[in-house]
Amino acid sequence: MKKILTVMLLAAFAVTAQGQQPDSRLTQLDEYFRQQGYTISISQQNWGSGVQCHTGTHPIQFMDLGEKDTSPEGLNRAKKRKEMKQLFLDSIRIAFAKLGKESTESYMYEYHKNDKDTIKYSYKNTIPDNNSREFASFDFRRSPRKSNDSGNNTIISEYLLYSHFSVIPTGIAKSDMIAFDGEAFNSHIQPVIKKFMQLEGAKSYPVHWQHDEGFDKDGDFEPWHHNEKQAGISTGTHYYIPSEHKDEVQTLFRELISLSHDYVNKHPEQFYMINLYPAIPVSAPGNVVSGPSILVQGENNKGKEVFHMSCASDKNGYHVFSCTIKGVGWIPSECTSLKSYINGKKVYIKGMEPKKEKK
Repeated sequence: MKKILTVMLLAAFAVTAQGQQPDSRLTQLDEYFRQQGYTISISQQNWGSGVQCHTGTHPIQFMDLGEKDTSPEGLNRAKKRKEMKQLFLDSIRIAFAKLGKESTESYMYEYHKNDKDTIKYSYKNTIPDNNSREFASFDFRRSPRKSNDSGNNTIISEYLLYSHFSVIPTGIAKSDMIAFDGEAFNSHIQPVIKKFMQLEGAKSYPVHWQHDEGFDKDGDFEPWHHNEKQAGISTGTHYYIPSEHKDEVQTLFRELISLSHDYVNKHPEQFYMINLYPAIPVSAPGNVVSGPSILVQGENNKGKEVFHMSCASDKNGYHVFSCTIKGVGWIPSECTSLKSYINGKKVYIKGMEPKKEKK
C-alpha cells in the first residue's frame, strides 16, 4: 500500500509539458512524513507564473507526560521510541544536507542542551532562465520540564513544522488560459463516484443553495466573511455515504484525490486551484465543509463561475459536493442535511431534519 501511495503522490507533480518536476528527494521526503504518521496537506494551482505546488504539515504542537512505566518493558518501549525519533531526525538532516550542496541558498542550524533541542533547516533553489523555483523548510523544537505535581513526571513539549513549495513554469501564456471545464472534470471522476454510489445506503441529491442580493441572514452560512450582500447560487449534486462504510470511504477518497490530480495535471491550460487533505474528512465547529477538497476557478463569456467540489463528514456519514457557483459562494452551515436553501427557506433531506427542542 505504501508503494502504491508513493507512486500516486509522485505522479501528482508531473505537471509540465517540459517534463520538469519538483526535486524527487523532496517529494520522497513528503512521503516519508506520511509514513511517520504526519498528515501532509497538498495544494496546487496554476495561477500566476506557472504551476505552484505546496505540501507540508500544519504547525504541530503536543504535550507528553513522558514515560511513567519504569518496568524493564516500559523502559525498553521508551528507548525504542527515542531511537525512532532519532532515526526520523537523522533522515531529515541527511536529506537537507544533500539538498544544500546543489541549492542557490541553504541554512542548517541545531542547538542541543540539557535534552532541549532546536533544529531549523531551509533550502532554496531558483533557475532564473526558466523562472522555476523551489523552497523547503523544517522546524523542530523539543523542551522537557518537570510537572508541577508532587511526582517526578516529565512534561515534554514538542513543535514541528515542515513545508515544501515549488513553482514550475508550464510554458502556457496567461492569455491562452481557459476556464475550468467542470463537466469534463465530473466525467473524469465518475468511476470513483460510481463506486461511492454502489455502497449500501448511498444516495445522491440535487444541490440548490441560493442567496439573492440584499438577503441578510449570515448566521445560516459558513463564515466566509463576505464584505457585501452579493447574490450567489450554487447548483449541482450532493453524494451521501452512510458512516458504516468508513474503510471503503477512506480508500475511495484516495482514488478521488488521484483522479482529481490526474485531471488538472492533464489540463494545465485550465484555471484551477486544488487543496487536498488525504485523511478522512472530519467536521469541525463552524467548518463543516472540510477534509479532502477541490476548489477550481475560471472565467467564461457568461461571467464568473466557480466549480467547487468538497467533502465533509458528520454524525450521519460522509458527503461529497460537486457544484457550480455563480456569484458568491454562500454555502449553508447545514449543507450536509439540506436538499435546498433559498433565501432562508430550508428543505431538509428526509431523516436529517433537526430535532425539535422539547418544551
